[in-house]
Amino acid sequence: VVVFLSDAPNLVPGDVNSAVDLFVKDRTTGHLRRWQGPSGAPRAGIEFLRSVSLATGEVLFTSTSTNLPAAPAHNTATYIARICR
Repeated sequence: VVVFLSDAPNLVPGDVNSAVDLFVKDRTTGHLRRWQGPSGAPRAGIEFLRSVSLATGEVLFTSTSTNLPAAPAHNTATYIARICR
């Protein structure tokens, strides 16, 4: 599994939010997907990748998005996302 951030709009179909997105690529199958969070809606902010745990399938990232659970109104917050397994 490879996890990366990109603002490229042509990596997956339907990426029209003009923002940096968190992508997950399965190197075994070649499948690439954009992580959209628990609501399925694209985030409305910038992500900063902090770490990835292959043991737990989790990603630690910081975000300025205001539409993630428990998001602060005008600040950044750190989130843990289960992205695989």
